[in-house]
Amino acid sequence: MPSLDQNETTPRHQQHKVHMLSRQNQPKRN
Repeated sequence: MPSLDQNETTPRHQQHKVHMLSRQNQPKRN
């Protein structure tokens, strides 16, 4: 997935990804 890699380079996308992961991990850990 080259397109995904290109988007990952942007800090904005990275932050969004981290936030999404955190949100998903929160309910799972609870």
